[in-house]
Amino acid sequence: MDDDLVTVAAFWSPIEANLAKNQLEAAGVPVAIADEMTAVVNWGLTNAIRGIKLQVRRRDFERAEAALADGGNVPAEALDAAWAEAGTPDDVEEAATQSEAAIPDEREPELNERQQLADRALRGTIIGLGFWPVQLWVFGLLLRVYLSDEPLGAKARRSALIAAAINVPVVFGFLLFCAMMRRYS
Repeated sequence: MDDDLVTVAAFWSPIEANLAKNQLEAAGVPVAIADEMTAVVNWGLTNAIRGIKLQVRRRDFERAEAALADGGNVPAEALDAAWAEAGTPDDVEEAATQSEAAIPDEREPELNERQQLADRALRGTIIGLGFWPVQLWVFGLLLRVYLSDEPLGAKARRSALIAAAINVPVVFGFLLFCAMMRRYS
């Protein structure tokens, strides 16, 4: 009887229900959400099922009500202790600035012309699958990529190889088709 689930609150939004669930779990109250998927999949039924229900065991009902009534507020003493540990606002700002400076810059390096051509060739090859004349332009790009002396990174090399694997058979097929048409006309 103590393990029976009872509804402690009902919500119209799954976000509100999950926020309240997190609040109860933080207070140490085991909780279940009922009818969430029904409300998400067919929100028009939310009123008919009387909302998304937050359910707890009967023996935890009073504790759950108290935790929800508290609103998840942190006691002032805990905030004061955390602030004292952090130091003055200037110390906190300085520490944040130092930690931002310690983070390495993870932006990708600038691509040289050869790498840009390889990326452009791959995009053009994909577009050229729907509009074949683009493949002739891509073939010219691939020639420029393979004849260039600039360094070619691994990602750009992969792009160029994929583009060539698609483009070269298409272009030679087109040339073969043109030769066959000329021969039989």
